[in-house]
Amino acid sequence: MLPLKCWLILPCIFICCGRQNTAKSGPDSALDSGRTLASDSAESTETHWRPGKMESLRVAVNEVFSALSKRDTAVVQNYIHPVYGFWMIVRPGAIDYLVHEKTLSRGWTKSGRIGRLDSVLPLQLGKAPVFHCETNTWNRAGFFVDTLRNDNRLLQVVQFLNEQHLQKFTPVEISSIYTLLATDVKVVYTKDREDLGVTFQLSWIGGRWWLSVLNLVESDCSA
Repeated sequence: MLPLKCWLILPCIFICCGRQNTAKSGPDSALDSGRTLASDSAESTETHWRPGKMESLRVAVNEVFSALSKRDTAVVQNYIHPVYGFWMIVRPGAIDYLVHEKTLSRGWTKSGRIGRLDSVLPLQLGKAPVFHCETNTWNRAGFFVDTLRNDNRLLQVVQFLNEQHLQKFTPVEISSIYTLLATDVKVVYTKDREDLGVTFQLSWIGGRWWLSVLNLVESDCSA
């Protein structure tokens, strides 16, 4: 059996290469435009981004975002896969750690790193905003679903924690990461450039969207 480090590197190569080879798109457009996109997952087909699936993504994004902004644990739980669960990226001190759960605990509701829904912004398909700690602001505001990025914070944290022997991951947890990241999209909402924002990822598994990653440190510059 390959060492854990090798298993961690392999999916990173697969996912990053797949995203970089994806056909580049034109200007940002609304999710309901029905724009066809190439996909980088094992489930991919010519109809991966068919209009029906795009509509289900739009519904899932809005429902998960609304539930997160209202701290509605029950609704969020409906979007957690019973087998693969979801991952939270947290920062209890100076280092990011990962929490893997199948049942959402109420502890996350106390996080101050989730912005609240104050206004409805149009949902767009395009490059997600980036938070800059130098200015403590996002490079732009808006509500975005990013399907073409070539970075993944979850994999970066897993690799760092493993290399530094700071957190151990079981084969089941590693398998969960592979599965969830194979078909994920990143969602970022920030009502203005100074807002904390909400950042999460959704994955397409078994014909529907599931919450795969809740990133509580995207706008955290405390490290």
